[in-house]
Amino acid sequence: MRFSTAWHRIVAWALFAALTSPAPGWSQAWVATGDPALRRLVERLVDADVIALPVFAWPIPRRDLESAIEAAHQRKDLPPAAMAALAELEAKLGTPTTRSRSEGSWSLAAGDPTDLRGFVDAPRARGEAGVDWSWQDPATGGANRWSGELHLTAAIDAPDGPALQPDGSYLALSLGNTLLSAGWQDRWWGGGTDGSLELSSNARPVFALSLDRERSTPFETPWLRWLGPWTMGTFFGALEARRPDANHAILWGFHSAARPLPGLELSVTRNAQFCGSTRPCSPAIFWNVLAGRDNRGENVSAAKEPGNQLATYELRWSSHVGAVPFSIVYQNTGETIDNKIPRPLRSLALISLATWGDYGAAARWRAHLEFSSTICSDFNYAQAADCAYENGIFTAGYRYRGRVLGHSTDSDSRQYTLGFALDEGTTSWELLLRRAEINRIGTIPQPNHLLAPNGPQTWWTLEAAGRHDLGAGRLEWQAGVERVRDNLRDTTVTDPRGWLRYVKPL
Repeated sequence: MRFSTAWHRIVAWALFAALTSPAPGWSQAWVATGDPALRRLVERLVDADVIALPVFAWPIPRRDLESAIEAAHQRKDLPPAAMAALAELEAKLGTPTTRSRSEGSWSLAAGDPTDLRGFVDAPRARGEAGVDWSWQDPATGGANRWSGELHLTAAIDAPDGPALQPDGSYLALSLGNTLLSAGWQDRWWGGGTDGSLELSSNARPVFALSLDRERSTPFETPWLRWLGPWTMGTFFGALEARRPDANHAILWGFHSAARPLPGLELSVTRNAQFCGSTRPCSPAIFWNVLAGRDNRGENVSAAKEPGNQLATYELRWSSHVGAVPFSIVYQNTGETIDNKIPRPLRSLALISLATWGDYGAAARWRAHLEFSSTICSDFNYAQAADCAYENGIFTAGYRYRGRVLGHSTDSDSRQYTLGFALDEGTTSWELLLRRAEINRIGTIPQPNHLLAPNGPQTWWTLEAAGRHDLGAGRLEWQAGVERVRDNLRDTTVTDPRGWLRYVKPL
């Protein structure tokens, strides 16, 4: 169960060769993470009960979304506003009859992006040039088994990896209702807008082999049909070949979500680090991960302790107060699991509240308020420092190339955000005010902490962002100001932050 460097390279080159070879049957398998306007539109249609599918785990299988759209078209009760939003979603995705046989784009980006990343495909370096390529087959309606995309990004002064990155590339095989994938896919598991506690796109995507349910169709048996649309997926990823704790460690992930009632979505996720050059690695070790036998001295010996594990339960509820729609998300992530009652312990928390409406005939607005804490057992007697994303076995922590795989505020932090977005067709505007209390109770110094290794800091950021058609391409931008106060030294630094990207079809 160990990803060796040799196998990693073999699979990577096989993926590259497959994607760069002429193949007339390709179609995109996934709706990628990173487009907040698309995500808002999908959630709006789900909350309006126009389409039915879980929305916690991104990327979303394209066929699941297309099946939900097709089912919505069979209905006769949709109001004109819902039909217009549905047509807009189809235009963003591109239907099998409008997608070309092969398509690609190039992009250029420059700027100084903030380290506090939300659900947006922001640049990771001061300068980037990218080429994306995908293949479509309109003749078969996207029914082919094989699918894939190639994304190559060259970065100037990349802070977290080599200059050339394959982030977003994958090769996938559809078998029945199962989607097998291999590649570097950004994953965002959670309903938060400005962060996700267990798995987000804060760190670069790891190379992973994944197995997912492709369509979230309900069970046919009456005993389980009450669960409604449901998803399930798992992956095994390869962490760095050179780490301070264990080279070639494995990152395992599992997620499942269901919508048992209109407006209600429930989710369970787990992630674990295990194996590696200095750790035991066998089917028995993985069984200890699955069974939660990872607390030395309690349910496993020190020699057989598998590694580091997080577990999350989450719910999302949408409804109305009078005529005002709202949604509320609660995410609870445990750094360990209760051995007596299966539940997360030493928990981190995220709460997000949103409302939305229409602006004029064709525009939609959305406002949200979000709070997150990466302090274990915050606000109670069991509050613990140096707990979140840290581990005694994997001493580099729950990180990849220095960045936490969960929330971008890193450990021992709180964040409050207030956001507003306006979407109209292919144009979107966003405004975000953020206050983050970074490393507020952690040990000093804390070398693993990316943002504040030398003590607590308070960050204030004000950001504006937008996406607009410009000529034959698309302009994406973010601009703002970031004020960072060193709470120990009583110093303050204020800097502009932002980036600009232009994307043009080939």
